Amino acid sequence: MERWEAVGAGARFDSPPPAVYMAPDRQCCCAPRSPSSRRPFPPPPSARRSAASGFFTRSSTTAPKQAAEMTQDIEIFANYCVFMRSIYLHARELFETSSDEDKALMGMTAGTFFGDLNRVLNEYVILQVCKITNPAQDNRNNDNHTIAFLLKHYGPLVSSDPPMSKRLEDLHDGMRAFGEKLRLARNKRISHLDRDAILAGRPLGAATDQEWDQFWLDLEKFINIVHRKVKGSPFYLSDVAGLSDVGGLLKALRHGSQALAQVAARVSQA
Repeated sequence: MERWEAVGAGARFDSPPPAVYMAPDRQCCCAPRSPSSRRPFPPPPSARRSAASGFFTRSSTTAPKQAAEMTQDIEIFANYCVFMRSIYLHARELFETSSDEDKALMGMTAGTFFGDLNRVLNEYVILQVCKITNPAQDNRNNDNHTIAFLLKHYGPLVSSDPPMSKRLEDLHDGMRAFGEKLRLARNKRISHLDRDAILAGRPLGAATDQEWDQFWLDLEKFINIVHRKVKGSPFYLSDVAGLSDVGGLLKALRHGSQALAQVAARVSQA
């Protein structure tokens, strides 16, 4: 008999523990600031990933090209973080803040599917956090589009403001430390299948609710500072990705369940 349990990577239906841990009762740290933050349905690709390729050739031939490249850098990174935040909220609203009735309904409707989906979403968001907290370059000196990359190339924009420069460094240090907490899970259970880690069966990548909340706040502040310096306008991650449309899915499941119950009642009375 399937049941909804909070094990390992958050609440899921079945008994085998997932590969990583994410606190099942973590709280959303950034509420939407205005109704304009809602994305249309279906969301166009530009709403979340306007520069989907994420690759471009560096050039310093002219000042306009440099300015355009700076804009592209921060837009690519900001849009990617919007996608990350959205994935996080999908998992949270489906498996953590949904009601007991909705959890039971998901279990009865497609318990295996929703259990697997919970694990996939949790592992994926951990992978993305590890990616953006990677160094500015890999071992072959290829650029990584990461927090460290932005700090390396655009930190000098605030060098004339020592307190702001230190603020960026502190935010980077905090997010990098958080990424390190998750990296063992990424290295041994998500990106690779480490045999010893599998046999040990211990949760990896443990982080508290407060640490997850702080990461999202720090990321929003970091993006906002760089965005203001490069584009002259603010960018609040929570304004763009503060809402998920998971509520629509749960509502549809409830309506479907009610409709089936009504049909069954009519049949029994016939």
